[in-house]
Amino acid sequence: MQIAYPGATPAEIETSIILPIEEAVRTLSVSGRVEATASEDNAAIAIELADGADANRALQDITSAVSRIVSFPEEAEETLIAIRDERTPVKWLVVSGPLTERQITSLAERMRRDLLATPTISQVDITPARRPEITFEIPQARLRALGLRLDEVAAIIRENARDGAGGTVRTRGGDIVLRAQERRDAASAYGDIPLMASDEGAPILLRDVATITDGFEDVSFRSFYNGGRGTFVWIYQNGDEKQLEIAETVDAYLEELRPTLPDGIDIDALQDEASQYRSRVRLLIKNGLIGLALVLVVLGLFLEARLAFWVAAGIPRPLSGLCCCCRFSGRA
Repeated sequence: MQIAYPGATPAEIETSIILPIEEAVRTLSVSGRVEATASEDNAAIAIELADGADANRALQDITSAVSRIVSFPEEAEETLIAIRDERTPVKWLVVSGPLTERQITSLAERMRRDLLATPTISQVDITPARRPEITFEIPQARLRALGLRLDEVAAIIRENARDGAGGTVRTRGGDIVLRAQERRDAASAYGDIPLMASDEGAPILLRDVATITDGFEDVSFRSFYNGGRGTFVWIYQNGDEKQLEIAETVDAYLEELRPTLPDGIDIDALQDEASQYRSRVRLLIKNGLIGLALVLVVLGLFLEARLAFWVAAGIPRPLSGLCCCCRFSGRA
């Protein structure tokens, strides 16, 4: 749960936001432990669900309880409540090299699309240093000459740059949903948006009155890696997906991708949870084999070899039963 309160100190946020929320959710049967953090301009609250509680029902109950609070300050912004993702990072990659920021970001986006197209991966995030932005610059004199206001131009751009429902066509085989795909992701795609008609009836397009440029948000930091610009790509395990299968898919994709990259472009793994997982599995197997050998040697020396054999043969049986029970009960 996140609540922004611009200009407030941590003490003010604790008194006016966190304490009322804690009182509101404490009586709910679906809520358990509550952890809250008050920082300047923001409150972050994490609510642990009670054992056996349904996450969707808990979200509804908590949202209703918070919406009934009437003591929030007027300056506080809308409360953002969501279920925390149960995803686990598998690989953390960095794409770097002597390219422009847009070229590096485009390459990372290409990697994201390719990885999501595989059957084993469903969650890939990109964290560039700056988010891409498209800037529209329109001289005030030009707006006055056309009799337009800036908010009117913004509304026209917004209306022509998003997907929209086109209705439903009923057929014998079923209903067909129509959608108008108007989403535009580059500056060049916005130029043909019509703003109005001239006195001669010809359309006046957005590129006729505005300078449209691709850029990035204006922030004070940049991301570099090994002397070049860098963008980070996170690959996650979601739900019942297999961590090792995801890692193998990513490794195979990178082997195919690297020979096609321009000179100087590197893709490095900053974090590889699958590698750590493999090392732990190998350690468990090694320790198990050593323990089995010790059982055979010790019992064989001090008792009978036949007894040592049957004792060692019986060790895997309870472990196999435990693994089967964990698998069918959904526990790890």
